[in-house]
This record gives sequence, C-alpha cells and structure tokens, in this order.
Amino acid sequence: MGELIEEQYALIGHVRFCEGILSLKPLSAKKSNTKRRKSRDEVYSTKCGMLNDLFDEFIVLSTKLRKEYLKSLGEKASNWEEMLRTIDTDMPYLFQVTYSKVSGTRRDIQKQELMDFIPGYRLIHISELNYEKKKLNKIYNYYNNDKIQKIIPYLTNYSSDFICYGKMTDGRDIVVSIMHDEQKLTLMHESIEKFFETICEFYKDNVYFLDTDGYLDYDVEREGEVGAKINENITYWIE
Repeated sequence: MGELIEEQYALIGHVRFCEGILSLKPLSAKKSNTKRRKSRDEVYSTKCGMLNDLFDEFIVLSTKLRKEYLKSLGEKASNWEEMLRTIDTDMPYLFQVTYSKVSGTRRDIQKQELMDFIPGYRLIHISELNYEKKKLNKIYNYYNNDKIQKIIPYLTNYSSDFICYGKMTDGRDIVVSIMHDEQKLTLMHESIEKFFETICEFYKDNVYFLDTDGYLDYDVEREGEVGAKINENITYWIE
C-alpha cells in the first residue's frame, strides 16, 4: 500500500487484507449512505480478518503433517480476482481469502498424497471452478430451493461429490455437502468460520493423521465427537 492518499478522498470502504486494496470514495458521497456502508464494511472486514486467521492456521497445521502441502497448492493466480468474477460478480469472502493466497489443487495432481484439503476432498483449483460449478448445477438445481440464494463448490472428489459454500436468502453463510447420487443438500456448518474451526481442531486433536501410504486419513469416531462439540445441533455430526 504505502501510497499517499490525497486529502480530497476519504476512506469509507474496507481494507481488503488479501490484496491491500483500499476502497476509496470522494468526500462528496452522500452522507446518508455513509453510516450504513461503514457498518456493512466493518462487519465484512471483521469476518474477512477472522477467516484470514483461520485459513492461515489451517495451512500451518496441515503443513506440519504434510510438509509439501502448501507448496502443492501453488501461488495465487495473478488475475485471481478477474477469474472469480467470471463465476460470481459478488464472490463470497471465503473464495477471496482462499484464492488471494493459493490457487488450489488440480484434478490431475501427480502426487496424490497431497490431493486432500480434508480427507477425500481437494480444494478446487481456481482454473477449474467454472467447470466444477457446471457439474454441480447438473446434480443440484438450487433455484428450486426458496431458502438458498446461491451455492458455489469449494471442495470436490473424483466422484463429483461436493462441499460447498451456501448463501441463504436471509443472508447467512453456510457450508453444505452434496453427494452426486443423492441430489440433496446436507448442512455441515452454520458459518464459514465454524468450518475452519472444525477442521483446525481435527488437526489439533489428532482426528486427522497420515495412513501408512502417506495419505490424509481420519478417525471416524473422533471426528463425530469433536465435530458435534463445535457444531451443536447439526444432524450431520450426530448421526
């Protein structure tokens, strides 16, 4: 950042931590909208900051178990913002935080032991997001669900099962899973933060481990126990 901001401009937007871009507006902007915009931006910045910290913690924990994992995710694409806008002009902060740091895992990754973001699922490479979203749309048509505003795939596997970001019509952000042969949504987490809090705890509590071949695996029983404590009253974790 480090650029001199001239006095005729005021910072009334938020600082996008991932790129350090300031959202600037002229002082002549309507004052009636400033308070509302400031409140919205403050909430957004807080959420982004929290998620940024959680994502960084996840990377540190996963790299302790698999030293080459972060490197395997690749550096961010130089045009990552433009690539995200082709999928959604109002891309959720989950994707902004993620792809401002890394590019993800390609479907044909050579080192299969580095494929998993969580056991069985890879972080979709940014260049494959459009392709995977089209596949998801064939499996589940969320337009018929009056409670869902949008669904965007985040993780996937070779069977075309997905773990997705979901936006509720009431504004809430959730994480859901969709199995290719069930064509229904299953709620996993009531917020993006809960998603990362859960998988970070799985590392800390040794729910995640490497099997004898070096692949990321998990303790099924412990996963349910730990997951249920963090995600209270979510059926997925207590079944």
